[in-house]
Amino acid sequence: MLYMAVSSPCLRCYSVLPGSFLFGLAYSLYVPTLWASPGLVVSKNSIGLAYGFISAARNLGVSLITVATGIIRDTSHTYSSVNRGEMI
Repeated sequence: MLYMAVSSPCLRCYSVLPGSFLFGLAYSLYVPTLWASPGLVVSKNSIGLAYGFISAARNLGVSLITVATGIIRDTSHTYSSVNRGEMI
């Protein structure tokens, strides 16, 4: 089953690979920097608050992206618009 997914004849499927690779690379560089920065910038007394703010901001972003994806899916009735990032 996995072999069939990897050897798909769909040529459009391969067009997302460079973007996915770059997104993964950027994310792998961004996250460690984000989680290390409060220790360098914020005072020791408020470091817990800084980590809480980072967690809250990240969770807010994840929840808003999920809602936006649902809105795009409901208006277009397909996931192809979601994959291309179109706001309809």
